[in-house]
Amino acid sequence: MAALLAGCFCSHDSWAEADCDTPRTCESCGKTEGEPAGHDWQEARCDLPKTCARCGLTEGEPGVHDWQEAACETPRRCTLCHATQGEPAGHYWMPATTEHPQTCSVCGKETGERIATDPRFTTAANEPLFGIWEGELTVPVTELGIGLTMEGMTARMAYRVIFNNDGTMLVSRVPVDGEEILRAMAAQEAEQVYLLFEWDGYSRAEAEAAIRKTYDMTMEEYVRMQMGDVDVLGMFSDQVEQYVYYLEGQILHRAADWSRQMGRNACTLERNVLNLSLDGAEAAPFTRVEERGR
Repeated sequence: MAALLAGCFCSHDSWAEADCDTPRTCESCGKTEGEPAGHDWQEARCDLPKTCARCGLTEGEPGVHDWQEAACETPRRCTLCHATQGEPAGHYWMPATTEHPQTCSVCGKETGERIATDPRFTTAANEPLFGIWEGELTVPVTELGIGLTMEGMTARMAYRVIFNNDGTMLVSRVPVDGEEILRAMAAQEAEQVYLLFEWDGYSRAEAEAAIRKTYDMTMEEYVRMQMGDVDVLGMFSDQVEQYVYYLEGQILHRAADWSRQMGRNACTLERNVLNLSLDGAEAAPFTRVEERGR
C-alpha cells in the first residue's frame, strides 16, 4: 500500500526524452507522455543503406556509386561519397615545339621547356623549318631509284620531309598514281623486247606483228603480262633518305652528310608554306603538317 501511495504521488522530476520507439518517460515511475520521436531517416549512400540518425537502425541496401572517370592526375572518383578507385590515367604528352613546352593533350598541363631554335636551321626571318612537311612533285623517273633509266618520263610523287632541329632531314616518297610507275616500267621493258627483236633483224613493226601473232596481244599487253603483279607502293616503302642541311637566308643547303659539298636549293618559307625542290623536280609548295624537332 505504501508503494502504491508513493507512485500516486511521484513528482516526475527525472524524465527520459523520447527516442525513436519510446515516448517521453518518467525514470522514477515509468509514466509516459506524448509520442515516440520516430526515426530520423538519412537516405542511403553509396556505402551505407538508409540509416536512422538517432538510433543507427538501417533499412534496405546501400546505394550505387556515381563514378567520375579517372583524370590525368586523379583516380576514378565517386561524386557522391568521394571514394576513389584505381590509379590516375596519366598524361598524354605532346612533343615540345618552339611555341610550347611538352603539353598534355587532355588537360593542357605543360612541363619542361620549349624547343630552342638553332639559327643554322631557320630562315632569315627566324622561322623554324623543322617539322613534318608534305607536298607533291613531278619527278623524272630516272631519279626514283628503282632502276628506271628512260629519259623524258616523269611521275607525280607525294613527298614527306622531316626537318630535325639538329640539321638532319629525312625524305620519303610514294607515287600519287601507281599506274604512272607501271607505265614507265612497261615502256622500259618494251624497249628491251624491241632490242632483242632488232638483234634478230626485226623492225619495231615486225616485232609488234610477231607478238600479236604468237600471243594474240599487243606489245604493251604482252609486257604487262610478263611483269605480273607489281607492288608499286612496296617498292618505295623502305626508301627513306637522310641528308644534312642548313639555311642561309632563303637558300637551303643540302648534302648526304656534313663532309660532302652542299647542294643549293632555293627555299622560301612563309605562313607554313615551303617551296621545295627534290629529285630534280621544279620547286613546289610543301605544307607543314606537324611541328617538331629534337
